[in-house]
Amino acid sequence: MEHQVFVPVPADDLRAVLRDPARVARCVPGLQQDADTDAGPVSGRLKVRVGGSTVTYRGALTVTEQDPGHFTFEGEGTEVRGSGTVKFALDLRLTPVPDGTRLDFTAAATADGRAAVFPPEATATAVQRLLDRAAGQLTLASAPDDPVAESESESESESGAAGQDDVRPAGWTLAPSLER
Repeated sequence: MEHQVFVPVPADDLRAVLRDPARVARCVPGLQQDADTDAGPVSGRLKVRVGGSTVTYRGALTVTEQDPGHFTFEGEGTEVRGSGTVKFALDLRLTPVPDGTRLDFTAAATADGRAAVFPPEATATAVQRLLDRAAGQLTLASAPDDPVAESESESESESGAAGQDDVRPAGWTLAPSLER
């Protein structure tokens, strides 16, 4: 599967976020991070909605910088309620364009359990939605004052736990909330 998203952020700012696993973790929509830091900074439970179903996976993700404009993500997870598994590889290329950066995603996955029976169209829609939301979070996280981190910090101080942030997709049409 291939997907493209435009974000109004310079590629250098995005690279800074992608090189920091803790900031990457904050950009994964639906991720509830493990308190156990031995599991890695990008590990925990990920809730995914596909069609009319929601599946929660427990797993981990690794990010590797191949070169300054190319990152790979590899991950695997196991259904929290079931025995199904998912393994995936995601290739991300950053291409500077006027007024921002184009994110080119290429993804491949294998699954069994509940994920294996989802219609391919529903799965593709869910993955595209997840990538759009992650791109929106990358945009917010690359801001000099990192509103994603500030929002989490405020939520933690108010409730004692990390809250779910309002995530806005970046898409090809620039959302007014992401304009600088």
